[in-house]
Amino acid sequence: TVEALRALSEVDPSVSVESVKTQDPRGYAIWLSEKDPVAAEKILIEELKQRQDAVTHMAHAYAAFKAGMDSKKEAEDALATGIIEPRVLLQAGLILNRPELLVKAMQMGPGLLPSEKERIALELLQ
Repeated sequence: TVEALRALSEVDPSVSVESVKTQDPRGYAIWLSEKDPVAAEKILIEELKQRQDAVTHMAHAYAAFKAGMDSKKEAEDALATGIIEPRVLLQAGLILNRPELLVKAMQMGPGLLPSEKERIALELLQ
């Protein structure tokens, strides 16, 4: 799965996450957001034609944010659903500049990769 390869790529950078991009375009785009947010945002626009859930909307908002676009409204709307998934909280915290969401994501424990936990720690130190 994209998530498994994404986790594995954190310990072995030679692992190709791209090899499963057609299996889960949303998961692939979430990973791609850090590397090529413009390409990720385009993938997520297509995903939104199929999926209208909070995770997909937040993933799109995050890719747009990383690409330099204003995505605060989409992030706020996704949060308004009541979703409490750690990665969604991380993305929302970054987009909306809300450290309390980063703290909540970190406190949840499982669901975040080591690089995501490190990102939260760095953000909270600023």
